[in-house]
Amino acid sequence: MSEKKVQISPIQLFFLIATTVLTTVDIFVPAFVAQEAKNDSWISALLSGAVSFLFVWVQLKLYSRYKGSTLIEICKKAAGKLFGTIIGLLYTVYFVLISVYVSAEMGQSLKTAFMPLTPTWVFVVVPILISAYAVGRDIEVIARINEIIFPFGIAALLLLYLTNMGELDLKFFLPVLKDGFIPPLRGGLVILGWAGEVIVIMQLLPHINKQEKINKFVFYGNLVVALGIFSGTMVYALFGPLTEMFLIPSLEFARFASLGKYFCNFDLIIMAIWVTGIYIKLITFYFVASFSLAQLCNVNNYKTLVLPVGLLIGSLAISSEVKIVEVFHFLHYIFPLYSITMTFVIPLILLVLSFFRKKGVSNSE
Repeated sequence: MSEKKVQISPIQLFFLIATTVLTTVDIFVPAFVAQEAKNDSWISALLSGAVSFLFVWVQLKLYSRYKGSTLIEICKKAAGKLFGTIIGLLYTVYFVLISVYVSAEMGQSLKTAFMPLTPTWVFVVVPILISAYAVGRDIEVIARINEIIFPFGIAALLLLYLTNMGELDLKFFLPVLKDGFIPPLRGGLVILGWAGEVIVIMQLLPHINKQEKINKFVFYGNLVVALGIFSGTMVYALFGPLTEMFLIPSLEFARFASLGKYFCNFDLIIMAIWVTGIYIKLITFYFVASFSLAQLCNVNNYKTLVLPVGLLIGSLAISSEVKIVEVFHFLHYIFPLYSITMTFVIPLILLVLSFFRKKGVSNSE
């Protein structure tokens, strides 16, 4: 990772899992799921939450076969040097792509909701520059910052639901399964595309200082993610079919919240905390993308690749502004299937391959 030994604690890993998934899954996804499942969105959340534990189990089982190895190293050990390098490159592209869409999402959200006259590239360049500085400080610093920020994010989420609790109408969820099982299944697939992003931690697992606690805290983190995603479906209980029309349903949910007559317009506070969480996700995936590329290219210090990777992420995020409709189409219909392939199908194949290789055990090769 760098010249010094970098370690993070299991609780910091737990916080990173929750932050990296929840900060973006509630931006556009509630609208995507509502368009697919409508009043059965809550069923989609339950299904995806249950299946996501299977994803995590496969990922952790694969790591247990090659304990102490990163995801890129596992690819080479399980699939051989040539095919493993190709698969590792696919994962590096996946991490870069997520960094791009996170950067683009943040820019588009801020521009649409608060500063429509500001060029989108401002909301891309500034976060990339800040993130580049943070990435150069190693994952240990990133984890510590997130450890401080995470409680504020949870408090903000609880505040929103407590203030809107009296306005929720569960009748919007009726009748249950009026169009059959297919719509909630499609909605569940959309959610799984984001829930599977937890695979990013496989590049970090060798640097957890208490290896014996990894499984427990990863499952705890995934449980928080599943609960957070389920709570996101409550937006439908407030707005009903209108949820399908909103670009950012969670922002409208925050704007609707109020405490009495004088305490309202929480969207600015929520957005500030929300953007901070998105920064953590961008920094984490930016870091992992740089680190993965360094391992693929046998570069001793990933920091030499931070600026080139940042330029790539920034340029792709800025260019995506021109085709925002295509970006939404990609995130809704293509990204979930792509992400499921990268976070479940390929790890499952690698896990099966590991049982056919004599050296596919812990501390092998």
